[in-house]
Amino acid sequence: MASSTLWRDSVSATTRNITTDTVFVGDRIFEVSGASPYAVGDNIVIYHPCTEAWLAAIDYGGTHSGEQDQNRSIPWELDSQPIVFNRYITAINGNEITIDAPVFQR
Repeated sequence: MASSTLWRDSVSATTRNITTDTVFVGDRIFEVSGASPYAVGDNIVIYHPCTEAWLAAIDYGGTHSGEQDQNRSIPWELDSQPIVFNRYITAINGNEITIDAPVFQR
């Protein structure tokens, strides 16, 4: 039977915050608030929420929808553009996790 699990679903008691101050384009290593639920080889989902603070930092993104005025950008709305990555853990050192592919790929 095929699984109906979506990327946004989570395994009970495994959600952790990334505690590294900044995860740069191309990074594959970051710290989490506690790596004990994880093992090398685990599939993880990295979720960056679309918060008001993030929208303000990126000047509300903005795209043309094709249905609206093509001469102006349409600002993104709260929760409309989360960033989601599906990755595998390749190493764990304390609370530092290494993943198989970079986040925010170039």
